[in-house]
Amino acid sequence: MQTEITPHISDPREHSKAVSKLTILGLAFTALYFLALGTYIFDRSTNLFELSPNEVGDFLAGAFSPVAFIWLVIGFFQQGIELRDNGKALWLQGRELKKSVEHQEQLVQVTRDQLAHEREARLAAERDAERAAQPIILLRATNTAKSGLWRKFGFTLINVGATCNDLRIHYGNQLTRLSALKAHEEHKIFVEFEHHDDIHDMLVKINYVDMRGNSRLKEFQLVRSDPSPDAYLIPLDDVTSLSTP
Repeated sequence: MQTEITPHISDPREHSKAVSKLTILGLAFTALYFLALGTYIFDRSTNLFELSPNEVGDFLAGAFSPVAFIWLVIGFFQQGIELRDNGKALWLQGRELKKSVEHQEQLVQVTRDQLAHEREARLAAERDAERAAQPIILLRATNTAKSGLWRKFGFTLINVGATCNDLRIHYGNQLTRLSALKAHEEHKIFVEFEHHDDIHDMLVKINYVDMRGNSRLKEFQLVRSDPSPDAYLIPLDDVTSLSTP
């Protein structure tokens, strides 16, 4: 784990005090120096007037050099203080920018989580609406009747789900159409066969349109339980699906 090194942040008042101390020190040195220089010039005023212009220039250059040097040193230290404080200010700006970026990343993550949650909620609502729009069709064998070589087999469509429309019920080579099968409605169908074996393992296919306008298909398998001649219907697994209208 990396430890962030935090530089010492000085108070702006401390900066002003440091600059003021250097300025006062420079002014005090300048005042004392000019006082000493004035005393020196006053004591040798006669000799000073006897100097040639070149000698006067050399004297003044030598006299003011210490003052120029001390103010150069003071300016160097003041500039160092300014640069140090500017560096601290830049570091603070960088740290605030980093915190801002981290905060924005957190907001982005929260937004992503919220969108994912809303998407899951929409999908769940869509699944619930899809289930609510589907009929639950059950087929129940009713009875069989025998007359000579013919046998009549009956079964009942029971809808315990949503209303479905445009039903086409295929069984054997026969077809029955219903305009609608409402919720909790029943419809009886009878099938006649010449031989009992004709209805063994027969498929009953039901095409319908659900409440959302989708065409679907459901299939049932007719099974005969030996030795009883009665037949019963069982739904095939995973057969309810979208079909071509």
